[in-house]
Amino acid sequence: MTVEAEIRFADGATGVASAPIAIAPGRRERARADVTRLGALDEAPAFAELRDRITGTSAGTQRDFDEFLEEFSAVGANVLVALSVAFARARCAALGTPLSAYIAADAGISPRLPVPLVNVFSGGIHGGDPFMPFQEIMVAPMSGSLHDRLRVALAVYEELEAQARLHHGGCGYSSAGGLRVRGMVFEDALAEITAVIDRRFSRDDVGIGIDVAAEHLRRGTGRRGTEYAIGDELLTERQLGELLTGLVAKHPIRYLEDPYDPADVASWKDFAGQRPDGLYLCGDDLFVTDERRMTGELANCTVIKLTQCGTLTRGIRAALAARAEGMALCVSHRSGETEDCGVCDLAVGLASEFIKVGGPSADRMAKYNQLIRLEAGLDGVRRAP
Repeated sequence: MTVEAEIRFADGATGVASAPIAIAPGRRERARADVTRLGALDEAPAFAELRDRITGTSAGTQRDFDEFLEEFSAVGANVLVALSVAFARARCAALGTPLSAYIAADAGISPRLPVPLVNVFSGGIHGGDPFMPFQEIMVAPMSGSLHDRLRVALAVYEELEAQARLHHGGCGYSSAGGLRVRGMVFEDALAEITAVIDRRFSRDDVGIGIDVAAEHLRRGTGRRGTEYAIGDELLTERQLGELLTGLVAKHPIRYLEDPYDPADVASWKDFAGQRPDGLYLCGDDLFVTDERRMTGELANCTVIKLTQCGTLTRGIRAALAARAEGMALCVSHRSGETEDCGVCDLAVGLASEFIKVGGPSADRMAKYNQLIRLEAGLDGVRRAP
């Protein structure tokens, strides 16, 4: 279950925020609260103590409040995130400032609209099919306004959805809104997306993103080295690298996330050293939104997820640490999402190059609509390349 928090100031300014959860979080992530029931969390002693400590205290700055929350890290990162963002929204209500502008001012960054990475095919732990091992295969519209990019992504998604019904006997949908096509092999999924791009658009304008989520494909280390389950085969880290390099050469792949397990540092270094021009090599489970882990030696992009680090301040610090390493940013949703659209404000406020909020399913459209609102409110601002 997800968590919602409400912060109210003495002058009546109020902020509400909810924190998503991950279906299968990475092993390096901070612990989350084990919430298994509906109702008020402050019935439990640990949460009641946190509520009582907050009540009646001086508001202070965002950083002051987030540092205070760190004293209660045992309650879980998702609880802290809900409180941290709720506090930020209350401050925004008091100041009359949009959340994206509030985040940008805190980070010392000029806002920017991101490239949406729109989930088309879901696999891995979200697909349940061994022949679709990659967690997400996404369309990346790289040119035009945000509105134009979303229109392109939706056109690609709808055509592939229609093809799945026509040629594959229909499809299901993952929790993140991606298509789940029974029996489809990942090479075929990539071929179908590429064919749509080549037929209707240009590879210069529309690309593909892949989240390998290799931590969930690792099957241990044997005599051949680290092994990964791809279909019905076990590939070594070298063979996996060759497979991915071949896919990048064949398809317009612009974004590649978590191609190796976080512990497979040598493979990360080797792949980063041979990375083709124009490819964003992104670490998620590798960096887990931790400012101390950011290094451009392993990747030129990092995922930012507040529930990995616990507070808005920690997320901003992780983003700034990545920028200091010359890295791009991808602000991301979680598999167990909520109605909260703060992830969109975070992406714009941090001037991230990319954002992931899932496929264009009903429960994800609120976030795409929020991005369009932010584009209208930031008329004339920079757009991610």
